[in-house]
Amino acid sequence: VLPDGSFEPGAACSIAGSVSDASGNTVRFVLPFTGWNPRVPALVLNELLTEASTTHKDALELLVLSDGNLAGLAVGSGKLSDPAFSWRLPAAEVRAGDFVSLHLKLSGTGVESDELGDDLALSGGLDAESTARDLWYPYDDGALPGSNGVAWLRSSPTGPVLDAVFWCERTSASDTNYDGFGTAVLRDAVAELWLAGAWAIAGTTPAPEDGAWSAAVTATRTLARWKDRADADGREDWYVVATSGESLGLPNLAPAYVP
Repeated sequence: VLPDGSFEPGAACSIAGSVSDASGNTVRFVLPFTGWNPRVPALVLNELLTEASTTHKDALELLVLSDGNLAGLAVGSGKLSDPAFSWRLPAAEVRAGDFVSLHLKLSGTGVESDELGDDLALSGGLDAESTARDLWYPYDDGALPGSNGVAWLRSSPTGPVLDAVFWCERTSASDTNYDGFGTAVLRDAVAELWLAGAWAIAGTTPAPEDGAWSAAVTATRTLARWKDRADADGREDWYVVATSGESLGLPNLAPAYVP
């Protein structure tokens, strides 16, 4: 059976129905799905602000590599199978070279606005920049783990992983719990990314050392992707920027932090 009409790209949809057999047994079902987006752009996670302050809130930055539409893409943290949070992005046209800043915490001032059209100066709010498309997570559970965590970008809430990052300050010797990861959730989240082909590891099983080093992150020392370096889906893609080097909505030009 084919549904009538078409579905809005990226929209949250569902199909409901029932199935009966000759004995009168009936099963009713509701199956959620995402409206198909035929123009998913190529993107990478480009910067993460994981240690919030009063003037800098948790955020992720995307770098757009090809033209397309953000409709239905999902950004989240935690296990792919059981996210700590997952954000279905709204429809917005993007072009290669664009920056998209995904702000996870509202300030409550009422000046934050999703920039879905051509006006990239529409939004106020902490770390909003007219050089980037600013989008704001509308719920209270949006947060990134400070020094040990994962974040990912998917083509839909259940679709293939487009990009991911694992950051960690631990080592296999620093924590005896859960193979050195400290928590079962982090260990399992990294394993799921590895099995999905979204994160490279050095050995035969994931280890804390496979994460981007993050011990020095602060609200102004973000995790940033090295500019003009090929994406290897591993720890070598990332560095901690120098103090005051946070650059959400701008190119990653700050040097690396030196302890």
